[in-house]
Amino acid sequence: MGAVAAIALVLTTILTFAFKADGVNKEKTSLLSKRAVNWYFIGTDLADATDASQYTRTPSPGQISTCGNPNPTLPCQISVPDDVENESDLEAYFLEPAHDEPSEVYSQSISKKP
Repeated sequence: MGAVAAIALVLTTILTFAFKADGVNKEKTSLLSKRAVNWYFIGTDLADATDASQYTRTPSPGQISTCGNPNPTLPCQISVPDDVENESDLEAYFLEPAHDEPSEVYSQSISKKP
């Protein structure tokens, strides 16, 4: 009887850790998928803040130097999920309710410019 109990305990322990490990892997995958990428606003009017064609992933050094200006009126740099890889993805991102207004994009931008 003692051997059966010991086997049952070992099996229970193995199964418990097997399911916990799976949960840890799912959590790590979830955290990895939440990485962000930056897009830089190259427009000159706040009304264009939801126009994906007014953004670039590779700004010129001059564009970056204006980010963080003390008198900002425009978004400069926005951070979006890493699955927003191209202009059409960014266009879709701007269709989501939390990002569909220029003022929302401005308030959520991680840096601003004059």
